[in-house]
Amino acid sequence: MKKLNRTVFLLGIVMVVIPALVLAQDVEKKQKKVLKLEKVTVTAPKVEQEIVLTPSTTTINVEKYKIPGTPQNIVDILKTLPTIDFRGRSDLVPEYDQMYMRGFDSMRFSIAIDGMTIQRPGMFGTTQVHFGTLPLWRIEEIEIIPGPHSALYWGKSEGGTINLKTKKPHKFLTLKPDITMESGFRSYGTQIHSFTAEGGIRSFIYDFGFQHYETDGYLRNNSSDINNYACRLGYLLPHEGFVTFDVALMDETQETPVRNKPGDIDYDPDYPDTPEGYWGYWPWQEPERDRKEYSYRLRWEQPTPIGTWTLAAYYERQDWNRTWLAPGTGWRGPEVEPAFVRSNRYNIQHRQGGGKIQNRVRLGKHEFTVGFDIVQMWRGSPRSERYSQYGYHKPSHKRADLKAIYLQDKWDISPWLTFTGGLRYEYDELWFYNWDYIHNRPWITGEDYPFIKRHRNELVPKSFLTCKLDRFSPYLRDTSLSVGISKIWNPIPHCMP
Repeated sequence: MKKLNRTVFLLGIVMVVIPALVLAQDVEKKQKKVLKLEKVTVTAPKVEQEIVLTPSTTTINVEKYKIPGTPQNIVDILKTLPTIDFRGRSDLVPEYDQMYMRGFDSMRFSIAIDGMTIQRPGMFGTTQVHFGTLPLWRIEEIEIIPGPHSALYWGKSEGGTINLKTKKPHKFLTLKPDITMESGFRSYGTQIHSFTAEGGIRSFIYDFGFQHYETDGYLRNNSSDINNYACRLGYLLPHEGFVTFDVALMDETQETPVRNKPGDIDYDPDYPDTPEGYWGYWPWQEPERDRKEYSYRLRWEQPTPIGTWTLAAYYERQDWNRTWLAPGTGWRGPEVEPAFVRSNRYNIQHRQGGGKIQNRVRLGKHEFTVGFDIVQMWRGSPRSERYSQYGYHKPSHKRADLKAIYLQDKWDISPWLTFTGGLRYEYDELWFYNWDYIHNRPWITGEDYPFIKRHRNELVPKSFLTCKLDRFSPYLRDTSLSVGISKIWNPIPHCMP
């Protein structure tokens, strides 16, 4: 409560100081002579910039932004930015949660598609975002919002948000589709092939895309084979509105890196040294991961006299299958393959669905955004999660039910001063697993099992003030000063089994 009172007090100071600045500016304007110009018409075509920098947002035009080689997914672009720290073992093989943003790991920043945060019930608080499922042909812009100062995104956005804006549908003048085919080759047997086709018939539009990526990988036993398929159908509405429905599938087979230590009997000097490998696998264990990810998304956008309305909904499913060889007894295998081995298998399915309705309206110098967010997540599957070595089946169960409403006001106080303030209220229901399947007993006695339910809710104020310094000196051109005061509240714990 004391922290909330301090936040409200600071916001009050900002609201008192701002009118004084505006009054001083009005007096200065009255003292200057105003010249009225005739109507000016610009006939030159609009030139799109590859990157636009503002204090509150960095926007990258994916088509215009150039990097060496052929980018495979958004990671190849993001890792070139100063605010992004790539932490993957190798940039050849896409993995989950490979990046840090402004020093924050995936537990503390958000990734969204068209304003809808990707929420998945990963272990230990991770988002479990697989960047191999986000091929570039579907993305028009990458919007990077630093810090926790936007009320439009969930509480875990402490380090900021990466919002991937997909291409908006447009009308085609002919029935002939636009077809693009590309191929690229790199070291370590890496190759990428893609095919896209888009077109339309009057107000109906369609597009289809396919991408194949394969690599031998940099580490020992680290090859990967990924196929991405995506299809979208849409209809153009009056006044630049539209409705679209898209389906996407990712099918991946990926080997897991193994131990390659000098001195081992089966050491291979052609690969880098990896004393422990990944989870300590030996080469003879042949660990491998197979993944299939399905995504269904509906998007409706319609400008009206009372603002631009947006409605979005999605459902996603991830089927994971991990296999490896193990000795007849014990968890870790010896250096040499034993006489008796057994095949181990670990299956899991994640599911999540969500929706968002939002209205953005401009009233004079104010741009108001109001909306409602909902996300539900499940972990497990109808077949249930299985550890074959223990003969155990974990039941499928809902893990999170998150709801939020938000209001944000972007106030253009003057040409050189902008204030963005907002409120976000979140109400969350979380389920924690409470069963020790090895000893067949609850982890926490006296609590419900196999799942414990918890409720959390919070009102989160946000504020961000930006002052452009151009008007004070010609030496400060394209320079600005920003101050943000916002409450940070992350409802999902960092260890959520």
